Amino acid sequence: MNCNHKSNFLSTIEEKYFAHPYRWIIADADNDSIQNLALLPGSNIVLVNQDTNSDQYVLKQGYKDPKTGQITGMSGRLQRKEADIGATVIFMTSDRIEYLEYLSMAFSTEFAFILRSPPISYVSNIYYLPFTGVVWICSILLVILCTLVIALTLKFHVMPDEGTENMTTSDYILFAVSSICQMGSEYLTKVLSTRISMFAFFIALLFVYTSYTANIVALLQSTTKSIQTISDLQNPAIRVGVDDTPYSRHYFKMENEPTRKLFYGTKIAPPGKPDAFMNISYGVSRMRDGMFAFHVETPQAYREIEKTFFEHEKCGLVEIKFFAMSDIWCVIQKHSPYKEILKANIMKIREHGIQLRERSRVYKSRPKCDSDGKNFGSVRLIDCYAALLILVYGFLISFFVFCAEKFLKSKFKHICTSKLEMYREQLTSPE
Repeated sequence: MNCNHKSNFLSTIEEKYFAHPYRWIIADADNDSIQNLALLPGSNIVLVNQDTNSDQYVLKQGYKDPKTGQITGMSGRLQRKEADIGATVIFMTSDRIEYLEYLSMAFSTEFAFILRSPPISYVSNIYYLPFTGVVWICSILLVILCTLVIALTLKFHVMPDEGTENMTTSDYILFAVSSICQMGSEYLTKVLSTRISMFAFFIALLFVYTSYTANIVALLQSTTKSIQTISDLQNPAIRVGVDDTPYSRHYFKMENEPTRKLFYGTKIAPPGKPDAFMNISYGVSRMRDGMFAFHVETPQAYREIEKTFFEHEKCGLVEIKFFAMSDIWCVIQKHSPYKEILKANIMKIREHGIQLRERSRVYKSRPKCDSDGKNFGSVRLIDCYAALLILVYGFLISFFVFCAEKFLKSKFKHICTSKLEMYREQLTSPE
């Protein structure tokens, strides 16, 4: 904004403090949360009533070009002394200290990947989780022991029993499986000892079955806490997005840590494919659908979440930090004569609570989860994945056994026919 002539800005500060005519106030016009918020907390309250007749803007904070060494954006104008005051906050970096004067920290903010915790069935087999390994082993031993006891009582009973006298090993295995599934058995016995053993066996399995199904119901409504690191986000099932801001594009590209560099090259900006940069509203809407991690300034994301999410959808939000961002500061030209004036006024703003009030109005904290466990979702197809696998593998094994039986039967029939023909020829041939 052009301030060559006297303006409301000059009326705020006595004109005698200015050693030379004020030339430019460079404001960042990018449509992102930090840039637009810079003037809201009142960090540069001396700029609030400035003249607005000009439309002169610089569109970026500015970064140093590694090839040319030129500094772009607002930082470049301050470094080249084309501007005296930066009217927006900026991140503190080691290279900027050489040519910028940092006045005061505006406020603290955080950046992270935010995602809704996926259901446990997305990362684990929920049909195994209800029991610990020891309980599974004890349950299997219980079934084996009870089946053996029932088999022994049937084998060595005194009185004849027509209903079970022809039971084979496969029949006992099928009996054990059907008992586990609460299906009962087609075999009826009149042996009292066997009936008592079967009754105790069925009662024990009833309690095991009840405990198992109760845990399954709870697990179907639960979310996993296993996704906590950047390496976990490498899971192909999890899609990612990044808030499309100049500083996000810059800092993601400059990341050199091997894991994060690989993550950037495979998930955010893969070669030959569209990048994952998007605006906040679209990123949060995709995050709401699940299995999507969105990197954004967390308070701004939570403000959008408060407006668009249902209460139960606000539960189970996970934050994963990608890199440590510095706090944002108010800056001016190096060795500027306005340093003490602006610094004193910024401190007044902070002491009077204006900055805190504006920050609390614009920045939202993490939404509270008031309905955790109160909402019941429908069973998804992925929740039945293990059961479908058992069904498919069972049919495949059955088909292969069927083919083997057919093959062996035809082979055996051919052998029997050949031997029969050979014997017949031997009998009919003259001696």
